[in-house]
Amino acid sequence: MLFAKRQSPQDRLHDLYDTMAGRWQAGIDKLGYGAAYDRFFWNLSGLDHAVVADIGTGTGAFAAAYLRACKTRPALCHLVDTSSEMLMRAQSELGSWGAPMQPACAALGGDRPGPGSCDALLAAHVVEHAEDPIEALSWCRTRLRSGGT
Repeated sequence: MLFAKRQSPQDRLHDLYDTMAGRWQAGIDKLGYGAAYDRFFWNLSGLDHAVVADIGTGTGAFAAAYLRACKTRPALCHLVDTSSEMLMRAQSELGSWGAPMQPACAALGGDRPGPGSCDALLAAHVVEHAEDPIEALSWCRTRLRSGGT
C-alpha cells in the first residue's frame, strides 16, 4: 500500500489558490469585498506612496482599490503571492493603472520585497494564514521604510 505525504496547511492553501484562480474574483465580488475595499481606502488620507507592496495579492482586488483611491500612482508596486496563477490575474487586473508592477511568486516571510524598501504595505486576508501571526507582522514591519504605513 502506498502512503501519500501529508501536505502542510500552506501547501494546501497554495493548491487551492492555483485551482480557484479563475473563479476567485467572482467569488469575492459576490461577497462584496471589492466594494468594502473601496470604502476602506476612500476613508483614508495620505495614500500617495512611492513604493507599495501587496502581500498575498491574490487577484489584485485590494491593490486595485488602493490605486483607485490614490491621487498619484506609485512609482512601483510589488505584488507578492504564493500562487503564480493569482499573480498573472493580478498583473492583468492592475496593468492598466499605470504603476510599474514587480511580481514575486513567494510566501509571506520571504526575501521580496526587500527590507526597508516600501513606503506602504497592503495585506488583506494574509496574516491569519501564517503559522506565527506575530512573526508575520514583524516581517511586514521590516519591509517598511522609516515612517512607512
